[in-house]
Amino acid sequence: MVHKELKKEYSNLFTIIIPRHIDRVKKIQKELEGLNLKVHLHEPKTKINRNTDIYLVNSFGKTKSFYSVIKNVFLGGSMIKHGGQNPLEAVRYNCNILHGPNVFNF
Repeated sequence: MVHKELKKEYSNLFTIIIPRHIDRVKKIQKELEGLNLKVHLHEPKTKINRNTDIYLVNSFGKTKSFYSVIKNVFLGGSMIKHGGQNPLEAVRYNCNILHGPNVFNF
């Protein structure tokens, strides 16, 4: 996983995942934990452990609040041919946009 490779160089790396389909959160959490990553589920009143690798958002309508505090956004839908993610919202918050090869319908 890219997070593990980047963490070797950037020890304070913290990745936020906001799934498009919230019903997949448990499956995503299980896969990440299977990679020995420390996952924190989005609970606004719960303190995030210092050794957390992945912050996994498990509710709708939260992207704007995260875009306002993060610098880089990776559009995961760009890795598969269906695409369909809109980078404009992240751009409005001055985020850097990272993407894969499939941006034909962005």
